[in-house]
Amino acid sequence: MHKVEFESEITQGMIKVPDEYRDLESKRIRVIAIIDDDLSGRSTAEGQADEFRRIRILAQSHPVIIPEGVNIIDLPEKAANDIL
Repeated sequence: MHKVEFESEITQGMIKVPDEYRDLESKRIRVIAIIDDDLSGRSTAEGQADEFRRIRILAQSHPVIIPEGVNIIDLPEKAANDIL
């Protein structure tokens, strides 16, 4: 057994194998995929910052009015303990 490594994209359920590995044609192989979560090459922090910006823009156009006396810090925990 031996291994080869290359990068490719899945298109319509097919993985394109580079020409240099054409000798693998018709052979049974085992595939282990390592998926890049952020294909743009940006860091996780940059991706999180972009997500925060999108949320902030949405919040500006969809304001939430919190009634006086409601503690928004404790609200998720209290809601999780509610019995429907």
